[in-house]
Amino acid sequence: MEKEVVITRIFPVETIQGKSNGKTYQKGKFWGEDRSNPLYPVTLEFELFGENDNKTKMLKGHIEGETVKVAFNIKGNPYPREAPDRIYTSLDVWQISSVEGAPVVSGSDQAVADINNMPDPMDGSNDLPF
Repeated sequence: MEKEVVITRIFPVETIQGKSNGKTYQKGKFWGEDRSNPLYPVTLEFELFGENDNKTKMLKGHIEGETVKVAFNIKGNPYPREAPDRIYTSLDVWQISSVEGAPVVSGSDQAVADINNMPDPMDGSNDLPF
């Protein structure tokens, strides 16, 4: 699956020791905002997880506010004993690419643009009955 998002936050890379095999893993994550519907933007948390830094190094060179295209798999697993009736879901990234010509925007810039593009409620085009 692919999604075009604006990176809103990049978290530090964590090093995790495997409990059962003793291997060392790298885990990175970032938040991306899907602005395909400007009235209702959706924030998603993407995860980069691997035995070495091959996955986490994909984030290097990208900055908050940058528009990127993210290719990812949706993964779900049941929680262990603590909550056997629940499932956790992750968006496992396998590719990140910059979107050509997309401006770097901050959250406040986007909010101002959204407000400026809203229809005028007093122009008579509002068809709500109240």
